Amino acid sequence: MPFLPKAIASHRYSLLLYLATADVGFTLIYLVSSLLQNQALPLFSFEQKFTIPVVYAAIKLFLIGCFLVTSALWKYCLFQRSSRYLLLTMGAGFLYLSTDKLFKFHHLLQLPNWMSSLPGGGGAWILFYLFIQLLIVTVGFRDLTKLWRFYPQGALMICLGIALFIVGGLGTEIFNHQILQPLLWHMGWGDRATFSTLKNTVEESSELLGESIALQGLVLFLLKQRHLLLQPAS
Repeated sequence: MPFLPKAIASHRYSLLLYLATADVGFTLIYLVSSLLQNQALPLFSFEQKFTIPVVYAAIKLFLIGCFLVTSALWKYCLFQRSSRYLLLTMGAGFLYLSTDKLFKFHHLLQLPNWMSSLPGGGGAWILFYLFIQLLIVTVGFRDLTKLWRFYPQGALMICLGIALFIVGGLGTEIFNHQILQPLLWHMGWGDRATFSTLKNTVEESSELLGESIALQGLVLFLLKQRHLLLQPAS
């Protein structure tokens, strides 16, 4: 018996469709306006605080964090305590990312002098964030496999979304500082506005789509939990 009622099952990917449409729309507005007038429209900039796409992304990160924390603290949670700790840790991380998206705290992060930054300049916060994310994945790998066995489809979407979010955010920044910027300076081009705009477009669009995919997976995950709890005991 499928775990979703037919009415829900027929529209279960509508949320992802709506979110992805908004993701692409915000990205195109940013890209086109930046290329045409050398700067994004003020209300649609990804670099500034509290713009429309920044608030939109922060809301999605907040919802992901809330879903993860709620799933971990719910008294009817179907997962073992160790899995709950993983969900709670990840949820707290996304709640922080939601706040960081609005206030840009990561730009204020300064690493100790003995910790090297990326050779292309800047990017000190990348090393710190990368370490934290790798630590969570390494420590919680066993619990991730348990969640996968519970609902592979939902877990796959969550993992794909988080992976795309990390690759889009940290991966693009690492590529920019490690490869792109040194190459541009070597060729005498410096940090040209067009390359910066394209880099930001790839980074932000990947993060937005990753958030949407993860959010869709979490919704399916919670729906399955609810369905199993409502099933009559055999």
